[in-house]
Amino acid sequence: MSSGPKVIRRVVPGHREGRGLYWRPNGQGYTNSLAQAGLYDPEPLTVMWRTVDEIDAASACRTEIDRLQAELDGMRAMLAIAGLVPVNL
Repeated sequence: MSSGPKVIRRVVPGHREGRGLYWRPNGQGYTNSLAQAGLYDPEPLTVMWRTVDEIDAASACRTEIDRLQAELDGMRAMLAIAGLVPVNL
């Protein structure tokens, strides 16, 4: 594996429905969790890759972190409304 920027391979919509959105590492199948997706070196897209998009791993991970942080903030607000002490994570 090279030390350059990495990509995540995302299955294009309509291909392998119900199997997961991202390729897992080492041929372990598919996952819907970005945290379980494999990191790959970018490759020239060939006919074989018509069912996969390569997305920049760094920006995809930052976007997922922001989404998860917003979800955690919402859960903390729900705890406060319920009168429970929010847990600092």
